[in-house]
Amino acid sequence: MADFKTFFAAAQGAPPPQSHYGARVTVPWQMDGNGPDPAVTIPGVPANWPGCGDCVVCGMAHSLTIANFEEGKVRDLVPSANAAVLTYCQLAGCTPAELFSNPDQYDTGLDISTTLGVWRKSGLFGVKGGVYAPVDHTNMDDVKNGLHLGGGLVIGIQVQQAQETQFPGEWRWVPGSPILGGHCITLTGYTTSQGLFWGTTWGTLIPIAESFLVNAMDEAYALVSAQAIAYGRGPTGLNITQLEAALDQLDIAA
Repeated sequence: MADFKTFFAAAQGAPPPQSHYGARVTVPWQMDGNGPDPAVTIPGVPANWPGCGDCVVCGMAHSLTIANFEEGKVRDLVPSANAAVLTYCQLAGCTPAELFSNPDQYDTGLDISTTLGVWRKSGLFGVKGGVYAPVDHTNMDDVKNGLHLGGGLVIGIQVQQAQETQFPGEWRWVPGSPILGGHCITLTGYTTSQGLFWGTTWGTLIPIAESFLVNAMDEAYALVSAQAIAYGRGPTGLNITQLEAALDQLDIAA
């Protein structure tokens, strides 16, 4: 699919020096079962359950939280931790009991673009998503523009062992630190002069060094919420009809 920037009537200029949607959110960011989470009370959940790999579902939930505070006119229901885990099970094709008892087989994570497609077409948590498109994750101006214009980015990264000890402080790339695996987080803002982004992960809004993203990020998707589309507050110059047609074509191809 074509990049987000190609759906605008005019070429994008340099991104603004800063933008931070996450700073407007006044409710706690939820863990949503993506780690030890006492809010998960699904029957059969083991004591001291370490959590599951539902980070992609968490990314969708956190994007919905941002949209609620950005648009302000309507509040879509943000899923509870239980709902996030149950949605993960539904998308992964397993029951909670199977997830809890046999994580090696069932807790295998989700694909970001596929999950975004399901959210847009069929809905998740009783809410349908808006429109989305990939952003060139190797071009940091494109990343910043996509974040600023879309209202946030859902990205895929490779997490090092170093980030486990850095959390909840600033994430920085540490050469030679072992890669633990893929992870999905939601970028909520940036400040160019500080070389920092902000993102939500493991129930926390954290600072992230731009240099970390340069090394760790392997995919990024700009989202324009259904709320923004409904109330005409999407990015100026974005051809929503063209973008929706491109996404519909993806559905046909699938």
